Amino acid sequence: KWIPVNTSLSKHFSPDDAIVSLDTLRGWWDINGKTFNWMGLPTELKEHVLQFCIWQPLDFKDVVKHTVERRQRPYEILDIFGSWRSLLGVSQQIRTLSLRLVLNSNMHCPGGFGLSCNTHGQFRSMVKRLSKHYQIVKPDAQTSLLTTSPRMHRQAYRYLRFPKLHPELDQFATFAHGIRKLSLGLRLLECFYFFKVTVGGIDQRRPPSYMTCDIFEQLPNLNGLFIKLPHDWREFLVDGPFPIYHERYPCPRTLIRWIYERIAEVVAPYKKVNVHPFVDDAEEQTFWNLREACQLSWNISKQELAELYEDCDGGISLDD
Repeated sequence: KWIPVNTSLSKHFSPDDAIVSLDTLRGWWDINGKTFNWMGLPTELKEHVLQFCIWQPLDFKDVVKHTVERRQRPYEILDIFGSWRSLLGVSQQIRTLSLRLVLNSNMHCPGGFGLSCNTHGQFRSMVKRLSKHYQIVKPDAQTSLLTTSPRMHRQAYRYLRFPKLHPELDQFATFAHGIRKLSLGLRLLECFYFFKVTVGGIDQRRPPSYMTCDIFEQLPNLNGLFIKLPHDWREFLVDGPFPIYHERYPCPRTLIRWIYERIAEVVAPYKKVNVHPFVDDAEEQTFWNLREACQLSWNISKQELAELYEDCDGGISLDD
């Protein structure tokens, strides 16, 4: 019976209370002839070594001095690696193992790599930026990306837009395709546009090329959504008690209801969903009832999805 490597190591090598100093580590390195058989280690042990490098214990971080670089914008993946970002360029195997840890591990975000956005512009900027960088974790990924043939460009674009329909092209996966969790906090009008609310013809006012909830279809590994309902509707209300009815000041309960009705439809395919805050408990219960009904109606196979794509949006598949 196989046992995890951390169980085996803890059984045969008891941990010490004191942290090994850097001088001791250098001494071991010199004694061993300044060589190390990395390729001879099992994959599981390699992952533990990389995990220690990327997410170092707090006590060890006090020993090592880190230089904080000031940047104008965040780098969602590189910021996780910190000073160990050079691991992405060591070798194909190290890059694959490192990205697997970052994208799938619970060390950075429970459930895997996630984004937290407070505005639509921030979310759009993050997704666009992550979509420009390829993961390059497949053995043939680098060769495919270096090939400048029109066929390769078409395949890369096809996977970028329709990854769920073409999983066989995952060698063209970008960092955006690795998003597992998403936390969204949008303002009132952003929610109407993003979730494609159609009440009152407001969808006709949506700006061209506005990123909507359709972007979820381009995130094949997305498995959890945390949505914060807008509370800026208070800015549109008159001072004093809420009027029972006024043509210029719509009821906030109705505004939020229009939004969460669409959210219930959009998040139906996802099991892990959290939406809040609601106006009251009755509205929250209404949302979860709607979500349950939408989940029951959401039963579509990959083959049916491919046929729907050809009939409605994708046209006819052509041989390359």
